[in-house]
Amino acid sequence: SCYTIGYLSEKDAWDYLDEVGEIASEKFSHWNEYAKSYLLGRAIWCGDDGSFENFSEVSRYLVSSPISPWMDNFITVNR
Repeated sequence: SCYTIGYLSEKDAWDYLDEVGEIASEKFSHWNEYAKSYLLGRAIWCGDDGSFENFSEVSRYLVSSPISPWMDNFITVNR
């Protein structure tokens, strides 16, 4: 991430995440919608680079596993 490699301060990173979270919560009502949109955008942008199945598996896990952080609330930022 940009914070990890020193491009952004921790505060700036959280500020960007807050802003992105607000936009996402306006556009989507559930993580399923968010994940589908992400996968579609990635497929269009990356084409058939061989990674779609991996991203699809991760998305399925995130929207269905009882221990997934996505199972609690839609778009919340915890500091």
